[in-house]
Amino acid sequence: MAQSIDRRQRYRDEVARSRVVAHRLRVAAAVTVAVSAVIGGYAVWSLVAGSEDPAVAVELLLAVGLAGVVSGIAFFATSWGVALSASRLEVQVDPLDD
Repeated sequence: MAQSIDRRQRYRDEVARSRVVAHRLRVAAAVTVAVSAVIGGYAVWSLVAGSEDPAVAVELLLAVGLAGVVSGIAFFATSWGVALSASRLEVQVDPLDD
């Protein structure tokens, strides 16, 4: 019985840590998308203003800006996967009273 309670508490702690990790992943996603948007905006601005070589501006836009946005979206999707897994574990540890 005591071992079962210890295991349940360990799983509850794991759920709590997973929720913290999911939140940190969402913050990382927001930062990644914001930085990539700034870089992409600079690339477009430098292309329109003619201050950069068009090949360099397009390369910057595609390589850094677009790749960063895709990475941010992947972070965001991963955060929801972690949160959903934590919710599933929480329901298994403490079943809902229906």
